[in-house]
Amino acid sequence: MLRRLIVSNLAVVERAEVEFGPGLNVITGETGAGKSVLIGALELALGGRADSSVVREGAREAEVEAVFDGVSIRRTVTAEGRSRAWIDDESVAVSELREAGRALVDIHGPRSNQLILEESFQRGTLDAYGKVPLAAYSKAWKAYSEAKARLAELEGGEWSADEADLLRFQVGELSDAGLSDADEDLAERHAAAAHAEEIVGAANEVTEALGGDDGVADMLAEVRRRFAAIAKHMPEADGWSAAVEDITLKVQELSRSVADAVSRIDADPAAFAEMDARLGVVNRLRRKYLRTPPAEGGGIAALLAILEEKKSRLAAFENRDA
Repeated sequence: MLRRLIVSNLAVVERAEVEFGPGLNVITGETGAGKSVLIGALELALGGRADSSVVREGAREAEVEAVFDGVSIRRTVTAEGRSRAWIDDESVAVSELREAGRALVDIHGPRSNQLILEESFQRGTLDAYGKVPLAAYSKAWKAYSEAKARLAELEGGEWSADEADLLRFQVGELSDAGLSDADEDLAERHAAAAHAEEIVGAANEVTEALGGDDGVADMLAEVRRRFAAIAKHMPEADGWSAAVEDITLKVQELSRSVADAVSRIDADPAAFAEMDARLGVVNRLRRKYLRTPPAEGGGIAALLAILEEKKSRLAAFENRDA
């Protein structure tokens, strides 16, 4: 409910404050007394059109404030035509003010019936009074539109027996390859297996240097013992000893990681030959369907997506009559 309307320097009104009570409120007065100005002030506060002509002559700006139950809205217009708006003293865009105003006040006048000509009003009225909820109707319309488009596609002349034969071949080729997520890192595993002897030999040397006799771990242990001896006379050495212990743990962890990674390399010639053949199949499919060079690797997810797409199109063709 509108509780109070405060108007300053608007049109002919220098200052006016109107209090409204429960029920019907009537504003009366002679012609030119400013009744229409109050209605114009309320429209301005609700986000109506504003320009410099509404500012009282000689004033710097016009201001209107409308106080409702639980909310206050305010609007100013300067003599240069600039406008600002607030809701509960928080600055907002005029569009936000207009949106809030629609929920607060209905203004009916001699031209109000023209609202029925607006498409948005017509649609809103139908949505408000229709027997089917708007959300349900929107869902049904979307399903209908998609089905209609699909039917038009099936009835069109885009299908041919040659295309169906090609789809069958492509689906068979991709399906027979048995692609899976495990093939994503196939190129990396193949490269490691191709140089398995070299990698394993170098890795064994590394792990021996890190954790073997007279390796890094033994050297660090000796350093810790030396620091422990120094710490008896120099407390600062305790910190050095702790730092060496931290380094020792990292060296041991590195040695275990290298050994674990190398243990997964399959140096079996038969297994490598199988992997090599598998990589050849994957690379051929990548070149054919993705047009990407084998060196880039990956692409399995994209190939599987292409397979599903072609399956779907083939099924649509084969079940076209249904």
